[in-house]
Amino acid sequence: MGQEKAVLLQTDDERLEEFKQSDASIAKKDDPQRPGHLSVWNIEELEIFFTTQILPARPIKLDQCSTITDTSQFIKKHLEIVRSNNGKETFLPYLYRLQGLKELIELGIEPD
Repeated sequence: MGQEKAVLLQTDDERLEEFKQSDASIAKKDDPQRPGHLSVWNIEELEIFFTTQILPARPIKLDQCSTITDTSQFIKKHLEIVRSNNGKETFLPYLYRLQGLKELIELGIEPD
């Protein structure tokens, strides 16, 4: 077999902290338009990326606990959820999983 590639993906908590630290990430808590919500996420970049890539046909291990068996369905459903809940902190794990898959594809990680 080839050389194994290790990927250090951030935990959800680490990503949330990083997201909160960026200047444009958090809508002000006193903003009546978006109480308690994060600012809008840039989903278009992910959509463009996934429509321009050849997706793995075999299962891909996203992390220690998650294996994606149908990549195109995973992307479709996660993008739907992220689009309809854009900016809501509760749905950040969906965004993080999409970003994690993007990282793996960019790094050329072989599917399991």
